[in-house]
Amino acid sequence: MTFLVDTGLSTTYISKEVLDAFGITMVDLVNDYINVKINSRATRVMMSRAHFKDVNVIRMSYFNVNDIDAYIHSSKEIFHMHFFNQEYDINQINHDLRKENVELKRYEKKE
Repeated sequence: MTFLVDTGLSTTYISKEVLDAFGITMVDLVNDYINVKINSRATRVMMSRAHFKDVNVIRMSYFNVNDIDAYIHSSKEIFHMHFFNQEYDINQINHDLRKENVELKRYEKKE
């Protein structure tokens, strides 16, 4: 499973595999977006497009709004995301996708 941080993207894209793993369905797969919480932090997501269907793309504004720091340790091939007082290794996220360590939950945005 691949996660990509795009510093210029306005939308977060989640692969069908991840959406299915969390039991989230979308009515219109091409144009629909849903509001979800990733580690209890709200964001709007769309399903990954055909030309990058197996890639999860996190928009930079998700990091900015939620004050999340990312660290790359290239010599050790490690990528960490620091959510306030929690720290996640991307390998741990991949391994624990179906567990409660990383949550992806749909919620209804209040107007």
